[in-house]
Amino acid sequence: MKRVLLLFVCCFIAYIGYADETIPEIDLTVGIFDPTAGNNDVPRGPIQPPTVTIDGHTLYTQCVPFDVTLQVLDSDGVVVYSSFVSAYTPSVILPASLTGDYVIQLIEGYWYFYGWIHL
Repeated sequence: MKRVLLLFVCCFIAYIGYADETIPEIDLTVGIFDPTAGNNDVPRGPIQPPTVTIDGHTLYTQCVPFDVTLQVLDSDGVVVYSSFVSAYTPSVILPASLTGDYVIQLIEGYWYFYGWIHL
């Protein structure tokens, strides 16, 4: 019985150490380009941002349930990278030439989600 308890405690400690090394999630905020544009199909409730994580120059987008246009903007608001990303695409590799702080935008219709990343 003591062995089983010791094994359980060791597994729990190993799990806690593993959980600290997870890939960081990007904190995305919702924006809207023009609420009068479109065909009056604005949802009544707030739209929830998708879950996007980043590891190095790899952006993991497998939890994005709709097609988006991915844009990376520098601190001056200039688009330095743009790509179309299909729904549930596992990941997008950003160019290695990008280094520093950038804003990413995931654009879907007249909604967009944005957040800061560091490459």
